Amino acid sequence: GEGGGGEGGGGEGGGGSGAGPFVGLLDIFGFEDFESNSLEQLLINFSNEHLQAIFNSIIFSAAQAEAEAEGVPPPQFDAEAVSNVSTIALFSAPHSGLFALLNEE
Repeated sequence: GEGGGGEGGGGEGGGGSGAGPFVGLLDIFGFEDFESNSLEQLLINFSNEHLQAIFNSIIFSAAQAEAEAEGVPPPQFDAEAVSNVSTIALFSAPHSGLFALLNEE
């Protein structure tokens, strides 16, 4: 996702006059379109990303194992294109992830 910041005095919103600092995130796997998101929604989305990573790992490993067991060359696909591990790391990396940085504030 992409992030951005604005400066000014308190409140939610963009970088306009009187708007406080903010972080904007694009959730490409989600369908939510809220005026503003809470920390609770961020944590829900983060948990969903973890579940998606587990699902992807299980499904793609099982498909590959099944193809090998049947003597069929496994289908070629770009594993990085369906991986969300880097997104999870962006949030959860010790000392430098978004959650670590928020915890310091």
